[in-house]
Amino acid sequence: MTIGDMYSNNLKAGTDTHNIDFKALCFDKLSTANQTVGFSWLLSPEPLVEDFSEILLLENVINSSNLELQNIVYKFCLSFVNYLLKKLKTSPQKP
Repeated sequence: MTIGDMYSNNLKAGTDTHNIDFKALCFDKLSTANQTVGFSWLLSPEPLVEDFSEILLLENVINSSNLELQNIVYKFCLSFVNYLLKKLKTSPQKP
């Protein structure tokens, strides 16, 4: 049996693949199947973003009031735990 017998549709074994967009090819096959699979979102094209104001900037996150509030709560909890530990150390031990 030869390769020509195995592949009757004239498929060449040494096909040049560097001009083929495999991502688009896979996405097209998934789109025509009308089924959502785990890789559908990964293969889908990214939406065009013209307004970059919705993108979070690191400075905005660091300076946000939520982060500041969480930092205040964290510091309070830490100081309360330190207070309790000091109380335990200074309290008389009962046998």
